[in-house]
Amino acid sequence: MGLPAARWLAAHGARALVLTTDDPSATAPDDLGVPVTVSTCDPADEKELAALLAAIPADAPLTAVVHAAGTLRSGPVADLDLAQAAATLDAKVRGAATLHRLTGELEAFVLFSSVAATWGGGEQGAFAAANAYLDALAHHRHALGLPATALAWGPWEGVGLGAADAAGEAARREQLRRRGILALSPERALTAMADAVRHGEPVVTVADVDWTAFAPAFTAARPSPLLSDLPDVRDGVTADAAVEPAADTSSLAARLTALPEAEQHRALTDLVRREAAVVLGHDDPDAMPTGRPFTELGFDSLAAVNLRNRLGTATGVRLSATAVFDHPSPAALADHLLRHLAAPPAAAVGSLDEELDRLAGVLSDVSDEDERRRALARLQGLVGRLATPADGDRASVSEALGTASDEEIFRFIDSELS
Repeated sequence: MGLPAARWLAAHGARALVLTTDDPSATAPDDLGVPVTVSTCDPADEKELAALLAAIPADAPLTAVVHAAGTLRSGPVADLDLAQAAATLDAKVRGAATLHRLTGELEAFVLFSSVAATWGGGEQGAFAAANAYLDALAHHRHALGLPATALAWGPWEGVGLGAADAAGEAARREQLRRRGILALSPERALTAMADAVRHGEPVVTVADVDWTAFAPAFTAARPSPLLSDLPDVRDGVTADAAVEPAADTSSLAARLTALPEAEQHRALTDLVRREAAVVLGHDDPDAMPTGRPFTELGFDSLAAVNLRNRLGTATGVRLSATAVFDHPSPAALADHLLRHLAAPPAAAVGSLDEELDRLAGVLSDVSDEDERRRALARLQGLVGRLATPADGDRASVSEALGTASDEEIFRFIDSELS
């Protein structure tokens, strides 16, 4: 990201650039159009950084810092040794902290963070922690009245993601694409950077996200207050709820009914195992043992959503995005499907008056004090829902019920609903 940022700065008014690198053979690009100094200074080394800053000429003083250094080491935190974790943290954290201490008042202080610090990243624990520090540092500088902008980037086009080879890099990008994380063009990213600096927000997340793919997988194991208020996510949830499963549930249920109970469960378990094998790219359903947890079989949140979708199409049962985690093995998920498919048809609902008469009859038999209080609370809520600003009578009833005693409430029920 460093060189694209340097080119952008040169094209947008920078009078001179000082670039730091850990490559001793690096040379200054000759096409930037402004004076460029390349230094092997380590920004995390306070003495080296102080010497570099002191060498900046007084007639062209330092006005802005862009801290774009970083090392992405993939792997669970538990699998990193201390040296590996320190290398990931040092490149981001110590350099940013030293720049903060030594640079003083500037026009801009830009930190390149990552979405790994915004919503987490698979097997990126140390990297996420390092970037979270940058976000916190930006807030800290703002509290001190100093400029700072931490940009939590999604992946960029043409910038490596830390894979060991070209094939690994391509696979990683494809995995992100399937999850809904698309690569940003450097031009689009750096334009967003300028907007963020101009508006003075301390931390801004900049990523190209397909929410229809990302949100269901991200929230499959648990709800996300972080994402739930985003309009695109809300729209996606509404659209997902409105989609009817493709299969004819009644015909599948009829076929199952013709089988003994044990055969019903076996048929649905085989279906779950077949679909799970397809999701994980296995040719043989035997790779999906009946009682083994999905997480041990290799399922992550994205695979869980894909299996949910495939089973919904195959069975006509509307499954939640968390179904694979709530019913964590092929056998358990088959049990859940069987309960849906074997459920008796819902009883017919009568007219409103008939239902209110039925409610009055049920309430007249309630004698337990705790049950009466629970019924009271729910009835008050229902009456409140019926009241509208234009409906004065119901509003007054609602207010009256809100202050009435238990006995007054039940007298009201007896007189109005019986």
